[in-house]
Amino acid sequence: MLYENPGAAHAGRSIGAVATLAGSLALLGAVLNLIGVGRLGLDFLHDPGDFDNSLAYITLLGGLLTAAMLTYGAILLFRHDETGRFTVIVTSWVWAAIGVVGLALALVDYSFDYGVEWFAGTGPVAESLFALTGIVGAVTALLAADPIAALVALAPPVLTALAATPRYPSDRATGGPGPRRGSG
Repeated sequence: MLYENPGAAHAGRSIGAVATLAGSLALLGAVLNLIGVGRLGLDFLHDPGDFDNSLAYITLLGGLLTAAMLTYGAILLFRHDETGRFTVIVTSWVWAAIGVVGLALALVDYSFDYGVEWFAGTGPVAESLFALTGIVGAVTALLAADPIAALVALAPPVLTALAATPRYPSDRATGGPGPRRGSG
């Protein structure tokens, strides 16, 4: 008995608009995370005194891992593999969880006692734009305790997760991946 790749049976048809949107948003999220990692990494190398070392390292590693997982999930999505959808959903909701914590802290006007403020004095517009840069942006919005930046940081992961959440109609119509009726 040979192992059959479930994606190979679907190679002749398109993945559909929703799956294409989810994969594209996942790739965009990966690029945004890499931009954030690059920005934080360069600023950290030039002036490490402005950053908390352990938080910067963890944030950089989190951004790289998020970019890798979103890219992997998007590739699997484009190959008709259901695992890609779940990978994108879980990664996006973990990213969004950081944004939710940042929004909650901003709404209760919490300020950190140890005074960590990345990119302080950049202004609300720059903070909101930087909040789009993945995990790094979400952590920066969390540290700034700015509700607008925290809301902006929530937009990319939530949109990506919502786009990846529905089962794709083309799979149901052709008996593709997923549970089949009467098989169980």
